[in-house]
Amino acid sequence: MKQSLEVADLFRTYGLVYREVHGHEMPLRHFRVMRAIEICRTAELGGHLDQCDQCGTVRISYHSCRNRHCPKCQSLKKERWLEAREKEMLPTSYFHIVFTLAEGLRPLVLRNQKVVYNLLFKSVSETLTELARDSKHLGAEIGFMAILHTWSQTLIDHPHLHCLVTGGGISGWKAMGLFEEGLLHPGPCAFIIVSRQILGWVEKGVWGWEIEVSWTDRRVEGSVCL
Repeated sequence: MKQSLEVADLFRTYGLVYREVHGHEMPLRHFRVMRAIEICRTAELGGHLDQCDQCGTVRISYHSCRNRHCPKCQSLKKERWLEAREKEMLPTSYFHIVFTLAEGLRPLVLRNQKVVYNLLFKSVSETLTELARDSKHLGAEIGFMAILHTWSQTLIDHPHLHCLVTGGGISGWKAMGLFEEGLLHPGPCAFIIVSRQILGWVEKGVWGWEIEVSWTDRRVEGSVCL
């Protein structure tokens, strides 16, 4: 059976040439990630011997890089994480909603990732909660979880939140019925609210955070409103 191609194979084959061409545009953390994946489970990281106590067969097991971006190293952690989240699920239906940052905000995000990602979580949380409390939609307190993805499936910069939202909620001591799909997706308003909130917080410098803004980010305000 032919072995499948891995990200590490691509990095080992083309990584050096890629860095020579694009290295001047890459932040240091990208160099570190590529290097970690390239040497993951190779002799360069050392290893240990596994020996069968029945037949005596010896096998070398090389150490892992444990980088959070490495597909190999995160496989077991991912399964454990999913198992833990499943235990938190409530006995109800769920909706899947994705909140994507406006394209005009992405240059700002790259220079202020920790700040803007915190603002994204805060804004999405407040927006979902307020829309669910609105009697036009559900009029109840809902439950949800959000997971940040910073890349697209084609590995380009594309920050967005995947949200699992309960189909119903609690109002007083009474459980409310399910959302209707159209009510849970009130057009683009929720996404506009999120973008405008984030931009507003950034402009006001809330919580005393320092934001790095370049001249190219001045176009953000117009793009958010599209």
